[in-house]
Amino acid sequence: MFNSVNLVGRLAREFNITENENGKKYVSSSLAITNDYKNSNGEYDTEFIPFTLFGLTAERAAEYCKVGDVIGIRGHLSYSNNKLFINTDKLSFVASKSKKDEPEVEKDIKM
Repeated sequence: MFNSVNLVGRLAREFNITENENGKKYVSSSLAITNDYKNSNGEYDTEFIPFTLFGLTAERAAEYCKVGDVIGIRGHLSYSNNKLFINTDKLSFVASKSKKDEPEVEKDIKM
């Protein structure tokens, strides 16, 4: 059997570095993924998928990734304490949070 998960979404919660009982650093957060289809109310639902990062990857993610950034994760499903989550092997930074508050700048396009 093969246990592999690949997801792309927005970081839903800030990373807080913690150490487990073995002294290994880790962070936990959630990935917000909006469905491609509308629900019965005509709105798009968002799923929040919990994931965990360990070691140097966790430290770098906490340093560089902010809430709202688009990230990709690759890992495997784990089950602990009656919860299903993604144990992440790799994190890829895709894009920064969009700046909706800034006014759009019209650019001259010459043909």
